[in-house]
Amino acid sequence: MLLSTPGGKDKICDIQWSKRPDDLRFATVSPKDLKFWNPADVTKKLATKGTFQMGAMQYLCVTFDEEGWCYTGTDAGVILIWNE
Repeated sequence: MLLSTPGGKDKICDIQWSKRPDDLRFATVSPKDLKFWNPADVTKKLATKGTFQMGAMQYLCVTFDEEGWCYTGTDAGVILIWNE
């Protein structure tokens, strides 16, 4: 094991690693949260929560492209694009 950190109470529905070469970032999705993780962050702030102003939606899935952009799908059929 290389890294361990306490999780929240919500289950993790999806996890994806960045497809950009030499990028260690990954994202996790729970019904209420999107978190970006960077185990190489020298500030030791391992996770950053994704936020937006669109009301209450539940995340269902997450993926990255080769440029490092992150895409999430929601229960409302909305696709969100993130550049964390």
